Amino acid sequence: MGFENNNRHLPLAKDGTRDEPLRRYYVSLDALRLVLFGLIILAHCYIDPPLLAGHDLLIAVYRLGWTGVQGFFVLSAFIITTLLLGEGDRTGRIDRLDFYRRRFLKIMPPLITVVIVYLVVIQTNWLHVDGLWNSLPLAGSKEHDDTLANLPLFIGLIGNIPYALGMIAPLTPALLIIWTLCIEEQFYLIFPLVFGFLNKNKRWSMLAILLAILINWLVRGATIHYMQSSGFDNATIWRIVYTFTPLQLDAIFFGILAALVHDAGIYRKFSSGARVILILAVVALTIMWAVSWNIVDEPIRYNLIGLVNLSFGLIVILLAEHDEWIRKSAIVRGMSRHGRNGYCLYLTHHGALILAFMMTRALQPFLANEPLISFLVRLVIAFLLSLILAKGLYWIGERPWQRFRKTRPVRYTV
Repeated sequence: MGFENNNRHLPLAKDGTRDEPLRRYYVSLDALRLVLFGLIILAHCYIDPPLLAGHDLLIAVYRLGWTGVQGFFVLSAFIITTLLLGEGDRTGRIDRLDFYRRRFLKIMPPLITVVIVYLVVIQTNWLHVDGLWNSLPLAGSKEHDDTLANLPLFIGLIGNIPYALGMIAPLTPALLIIWTLCIEEQFYLIFPLVFGFLNKNKRWSMLAILLAILINWLVRGATIHYMQSSGFDNATIWRIVYTFTPLQLDAIFFGILAALVHDAGIYRKFSSGARVILILAVVALTIMWAVSWNIVDEPIRYNLIGLVNLSFGLIVILLAEHDEWIRKSAIVRGMSRHGRNGYCLYLTHHGALILAFMMTRALQPFLANEPLISFLVRLVIAFLLSLILAKGLYWIGERPWQRFRKTRPVRYTV
């Protein structure tokens, strides 16, 4: 299989060589990863919206927390596709077995570590808090038994499908987050097998991905219409639309498309005026779906997921293209140092939220029993605790396995 080197658009490194995608490290994308994690922890730091009455901006941001997962899907697909493009340019082929090995060593050790810790803690009932939706279940309870029974399906990265279809009971929220890994890994099991076709003719590949996105939108829209006309409740519709793999693929497709567009240097061929117009269009699009999500009826919101994914795809392209300028910011560099640990942040954030809830409950006499203040304090504590727990998980569950990966100098690992 031959690979055409399309990296002429990339900037020259100090030694006069091109900055190949395989060696490229995007500081801005790791900073974006931290922002996306912030949205996720905001969505999971639950508070009844009526308690935020009068704080419309905070309510709007709180309701948009779920979009952090969509952003992670897009960003992950962009990085993985960029790495595969770089590997093809360097070696002329894709080592599929090595790809699967790297994915396994990246995903499974931290996941197994977190699962073991949670299962041990569940038996002690130490992190069970009555009335807290994301609390760990009581040992011996039905939720506990359901979690133990269905956890192997999720560790096997297929549990999201029977869960979405209502065939199995959900896990405790602290472990149910594995559904996102299920969607990604199910797709990446197939992606390397078809990547060679995508790389042979990037122009046709982009058109094929656009067609796949359109088909995904039509299928999702038809599914939503069918469920609504059949009398499904909104909770069931949301569970299926949000966690069933075939209905979430457009987010990954947008990430792949963004990587192909970036690799082909299409954005760099635009004039300065066209770039400004595109940036303004992305800002307008993001504001449009963000505002719409907060004012339209719930059934209509499900169809906005496609616009959310499109917006994140464009944002990723812009950040990657302007990374040389964005990385000059000390704030961005600081955010990237924590954001690059996004996977461990995601796995540990529910534990951090439970601990933060217990701490803020103890601080209630000092918080004047104000729900808003308690919510904000809990959010800040949970965010800081997540950074600490994620660093610990990295050193225990991820770092020891890095020596089993190839030693070539890549900053991003798949």
